[in-house]
Amino acid sequence: MKSLLKRLIGADRPRIIAVIGITPEDVVAGVAHARTSVSQLPVWAWCAANISGPAMSEISESCDHFVAAATATQVRHDLRSAWPALTIVAWTGQRRSLALKLLPFTVLPFRIVICNEARGFFPAKPGPLAEHAGRRLRDASLSAARRLADWVGGLGQFTAGLMKALWYGLLQTADKLWSLCLALLGFLAKTTPPITHAAMRRLPEGRPSAPVTPEPCGNRFTEIVIPGRAWPRRKVLDAARRSSAHFIVFRRLGESGSPEPLIELARATGAFAVGRQMAWSGWRKVVAARHPFRKLQPEEVTQVLAPWSPLLVIRRDLLLALGVPNAFTFGGALLVLCWKAAAADLKCLLAGSAGGSAAAITQDPAMELEDAEFAARLTLSRSLRSLAAAHPARLRGNIVSAPANRKAFRPGLPRVLVVSPYLPFPLSHGGAVRMYNLCRAMAGEVDFVLACFREANEAVHYEELHQVFREVFVVDIDEKHPDAFAPRQVVEYRNSAMTCLVRDMCLAAHVDIVQLEYTQMAEYGDYTGAVPVVLVEHDLTFTLHEQLAATLGTPAAREQYELWKSFERAALQCSNAVWTMSGRDQAIALEHGAPRRNTVVVPNGVDLRRFQPVRRQTQQRTLLFVGSFRHLPNLLAFEALREIIMPEVWKILPDVQLRVIAGPHHERAAEAARKRRLLAPDARITVEGFVADVRPAYRECDIAVIPLPVSAGTNIKLMEAMACGRAVISTAVGCQGLGLLDETDLLVREIGPGFSAAIIRLLQDETLRLRIVQSARQTAETRFGWDHIAVGALETYSALAGQPKRSAVGD
Repeated sequence: MKSLLKRLIGADRPRIIAVIGITPEDVVAGVAHARTSVSQLPVWAWCAANISGPAMSEISESCDHFVAAATATQVRHDLRSAWPALTIVAWTGQRRSLALKLLPFTVLPFRIVICNEARGFFPAKPGPLAEHAGRRLRDASLSAARRLADWVGGLGQFTAGLMKALWYGLLQTADKLWSLCLALLGFLAKTTPPITHAAMRRLPEGRPSAPVTPEPCGNRFTEIVIPGRAWPRRKVLDAARRSSAHFIVFRRLGESGSPEPLIELARATGAFAVGRQMAWSGWRKVVAARHPFRKLQPEEVTQVLAPWSPLLVIRRDLLLALGVPNAFTFGGALLVLCWKAAAADLKCLLAGSAGGSAAAITQDPAMELEDAEFAARLTLSRSLRSLAAAHPARLRGNIVSAPANRKAFRPGLPRVLVVSPYLPFPLSHGGAVRMYNLCRAMAGEVDFVLACFREANEAVHYEELHQVFREVFVVDIDEKHPDAFAPRQVVEYRNSAMTCLVRDMCLAAHVDIVQLEYTQMAEYGDYTGAVPVVLVEHDLTFTLHEQLAATLGTPAAREQYELWKSFERAALQCSNAVWTMSGRDQAIALEHGAPRRNTVVVPNGVDLRRFQPVRRQTQQRTLLFVGSFRHLPNLLAFEALREIIMPEVWKILPDVQLRVIAGPHHERAAEAARKRRLLAPDARITVEGFVADVRPAYRECDIAVIPLPVSAGTNIKLMEAMACGRAVISTAVGCQGLGLLDETDLLVREIGPGFSAAIIRLLQDETLRLRIVQSARQTAETRFGWDHIAVGALETYSALAGQPKRSAVGD
């Protein structure tokens, strides 16, 4: 009966240990647990996963029967031939193959051990099963709660992100639409410049507001990025009100420069706004100056109305005081803001670009929309149109200085403002040589300030200038004032920026004396107020034009002579003191109304330490002529040399070379004078332009020739040749006023055969040449040293300033 019952339930079949797993790891763990049984029964294993390769081989070797990719049906079929004395089934949290997991509960004899996810084993009895089910339920609940929380949080973040993206997108869309609108308005504004300029001209005359004096501040800053053309007023307001920074930095997209140098410049100068140059305006007609007149040198700084720059720093406290303007465009807002600043006498500066970035500077770009907005706001706003810049002539970007090189004034010393039509350095002509060396000789006793004009494309050597001058202001001519009733050179140097500069310095008692170099600067004496004026007559210009009128014989030359005579007589009579180069010029000046007590001779000289006799290195016979062709008498002298004098010399001495130093732009000067033929190539003639150092030229010549047909003043080049130990041949007018002796200090001959014969004589008679050289050097040492000449100049300063006279320089 018992055996029958076993056959009925299958207990008579071979006994095994069954292992059912979902993964290969489940099977390996189950087989390992089965091998711990003392019964040593065969182990049959089934895995729901499909495995192959080394893993399949490893599991197959560890058990007696193994099936991969098993299903519940297959396991049930296999168990028909075996009796599962013990079934090990994996319940490790896998959600698949539920039929396999429950199969042991449907197969006799229901002896089951369950493997959990921790590889722990427990019998499938009600207690352990309940505990396992409770733990599973708890874990599932926690997992579901966490999942729900994650979903809710994720949904919230998604919703917030979506709303933010939508809002940002709306803002971006609005910005893009506004940018497109501004672009369209900018295109339409291209037709408005005539209207804009007319509106600016018709503005009523306003007045400056109460001046604002900037307080000292620190260097903290906050930045605002300007991505386009629009004015970000809200950002500016937030930065101005909420920040504790001293400066607000406006940075264009793509600009990577550091604002610290601009901030330091603003602090040093007390400026309201400072930017870096990105363009230049030149002669372009503009509504308001946003750029310098020209490309600035790296150390240069200039004042404009509204500095337009990819990197701009503005004082935060002054911005709040002036008020953040309403505007459509950034340029329009900047113009309005700087208009208020100019009325309050606050400076807005642009600095030159350092390094290679200066090469990228272009001409002022057209900004018609910004100009139109600015003109419209001035027209429509009573408060704005009632304002006017305190110093409008200084806002054009044509007054340039180098603040980093400025030297402080010394207490107790007189301050002299030197106003010049030319830069005193480099020493490219006689006037520059005189100004630089005479001021240098007096620099220990006087604080000099320089205000001079600069010629186009001329570099300014600030380091050398500041060795003599405490402050240097360089002005670019940016105006034309046609006037048929004044000499051409006087009209050429009329400039409202220079007028403003001179007037402001005198009204502010910044200087004690104004020294006007050259007669054409005499008009600036009208703006000095009570400050005494010294007029330096490098030559009595009307006497030169009298000679030119007689030589050229043209109505135009006669007209210029009459204009110069009238102008110079008035200039002499209106000056507090007059310096002439010679006693002859002094007598003529007194005859025409110069002040009798203060018209003195302060002659030209030579730097005896710099110009020394040096032995020649070559044997080639060489004549040297030095004279800038831009001065017509020098061009006439070269014409006489080439066409009259040298042909006679070459008949006797064909190997003689003529070297000419003709100064800057000599070709242009010859072309303007219609004497281009004089520059035709000739193997015996070498013509050079500007030469920074003429000493090597003097060293390698035998004779310095000065065949001037007309001249005024005294010739500095002649004195340099004498100091260098070179023989000189000159016409009488070429050496006038110097008191030199013919046949002793030089040879004096007129243009013609006599001049040619003198050259031949000196070249062939070395004894005569050496005697003249020695006498010339001795005369230069005795009479032409700048230190000696400076004593007389200092006496004039003392007389005008009411100070005791000094007996010698440096006492």
